[in-house]
Amino acid sequence: FQVALPQANARLQLFNAQGSLVKEVIATNNNFTINIADLASGIYLLKAQTGEQVWMQRVVVE
Repeated sequence: FQVALPQANARLQLFNAQGSLVKEVIATNNNFTINIADLASGIYLLKAQTGEQVWMQRVVVE
C-alpha cells in the first residue's frame, strides 16, 4: 500500500493486533510504498514519525 507523508525521511512502523512490530522502514520521499504481500490478513497499526511529529493509522489487510 502507498503512504502519503507531509515530509520525507519518516520512520514507518507496522504493528500487528498483538502489538508486535512486524515491519519497519525509513521513507525517503513523501509518497512511499510498503510491500504487505508477506503479511497475514488482519488489522495492523501504522505509526509514522518525522522528527517530533507522530501519526497513527489503522490498516486492514485482506
